[in-house]
Amino acid sequence: MGRMVLVERDNRFGYCYLKGEEIIPPMYLLPPLLANEQKIMLIEGNKVLTMDENNERLSKILCYLPKNVFIIEQKHADTGIKYCNLQDKKGTILSKNYDAMQWCGDAKTTFVVAQSGKLCALLNLKGQEIVPLKYTHIGSFNVGLAIIDSAGLKGLIDKNGKVVCKPRHRTLYYNAEVGLFRAVTNDSGFG
Repeated sequence: MGRMVLVERDNRFGYCYLKGEEIIPPMYLLPPLLANEQKIMLIEGNKVLTMDENNERLSKILCYLPKNVFIIEQKHADTGIKYCNLQDKKGTILSKNYDAMQWCGDAKTTFVVAQSGKLCALLNLKGQEIVPLKYTHIGSFNVGLAIIDSAGLKGLIDKNGKVVCKPRHRTLYYNAEVGLFRAVTNDSGFG
């Protein structure tokens, strides 16, 4: 990467090479940060973007998780392909690439639901799959259990990924008022 200088125009910040070619046009309210020799970090609202030196890949931090782990969305400039993964604060990729990711957990633990195609997996903060890609939905945890969906039938898993109630219910939800899960197994009512 060539040497760069900070550019300010109309109270907006960006970067250009010393020869004058703009890398990042002045469009940010705060000065972009040089993270290291490989990446440029930009602050856009409450999101942090990073760009590699060839402007081929733009990364956006979607979610800050405990233990300095982030859900990152990356987009390749030439193909437009997007994918998500978990990264630590040094930029080390902790998980494989998925189509989408979201935080899932409770007050004591944090998990990530990762989606590829129409299937979901449950990851820990080290990027390891606790539950492999096999459910069409994995919900947030309540009282140590999360609702799973397999082919339209719902069940429950615990925080270790163990199935504690096989997917067999048409409707399953957590009733916070009484602290219990309720299930509808047929049209006649709750089971």
